[in-house]
Amino acid sequence: MVKKLKTLALILIILSSTGAQVYANSKFDKDFFNLNNIIYYDAAEDQCFSGNGTILIGNDNVEKVWNYFKSKGLRDIGIAALLGGKWGETSGTINPKLIESSQPYDEAKAMSDISHYAFGIAQWDGVRRPALIRYARERGTSWDTLEIQLDFMWHELNSGYKDVLEVLRTGTLEEGVRMWVGGYGFGYERPAAEHVGPRNIEGVAVGKQLLAKFGGRRAPSSGSSSSKDKKYTFIGDSITEGIKSKLESTFSGSDVRAEVGQGVSWALNQTSNTKDTVVINLGTNDQFTNGKNLLEKLKDKKVYLVNVYGTGGNANFEATNKNIASAISDYSNAQILDWKEYVDSIHRSNGL
Repeated sequence: MVKKLKTLALILIILSSTGAQVYANSKFDKDFFNLNNIIYYDAAEDQCFSGNGTILIGNDNVEKVWNYFKSKGLRDIGIAALLGGKWGETSGTINPKLIESSQPYDEAKAMSDISHYAFGIAQWDGVRRPALIRYARERGTSWDTLEIQLDFMWHELNSGYKDVLEVLRTGTLEEGVRMWVGGYGFGYERPAAEHVGPRNIEGVAVGKQLLAKFGGRRAPSSGSSSSKDKKYTFIGDSITEGIKSKLESTFSGSDVRAEVGQGVSWALNQTSNTKDTVVINLGTNDQFTNGKNLLEKLKDKKVYLVNVYGTGGNANFEATNKNIASAISDYSNAQILDWKEYVDSIHRSNGL
């Protein structure tokens, strides 16, 4: 029964370029998907949905931030003020993984309200830092992604910082920068007093440059996507082979490379001329040993690895999943589609 469920799930896996986990919505639990920020496919509506709904579009983080707030309905001047005002927080890198002064992550410090341990693109500090972390964890993801930080920023703007949002919507560039930078007791960033003046000057200058570069663009379409327009390479063993025809018919233009009883050593010879997104469903036959060698060959692609679940037979599923997790640790382009966690969640909900 588990294998049949897995086959059904894999038939309808829908992938996006965002890096979010993606599954099909067949007889599955939507609450589980939403809680864990898993994009799922609703065949009735031919759309993808996700717990936080965030799909970023752009060639770099600056452009992604611009397009994100454009899709939220902000004016160009407001977005330029926001980006210009926050430019100094990360020296223009807009790096979501940044921790103040390159300090290492410490869980106790991160969840406290201490200062001078700021996180992310807005350098959230004090009580706002653990608020960011909790916000991310409630959505089944990490605090250090651009997607979750933009969603948290939008959440803040629509709750405790509505005055800032109003100025971004109605004010001049200079007014928007001033309100974003802020100061003691007002604004969004609120840096130390000695930084307020320089940050305002920098923010207006950067804002004008961004307006010249991005101003006048239409909001990109990013809320949903149709599976019919997507093309993937599927690499797998007997489970993928058994649904090959349905994968090919569902994902027109995709290719399926699958054989019964195969593993990583075979897959190493299946990496030529793949599509930009590759879905790998291997491990039952070889515990996914040498998985890093496979990912090295696919390092310029977006890769999704479906992990495994089973309760019998000769396969060591626990070892396989450890090897899969280990394999992706050095590859930011790879992500796990957590089939095991989904099955475990079903068992837990049924008291098993």
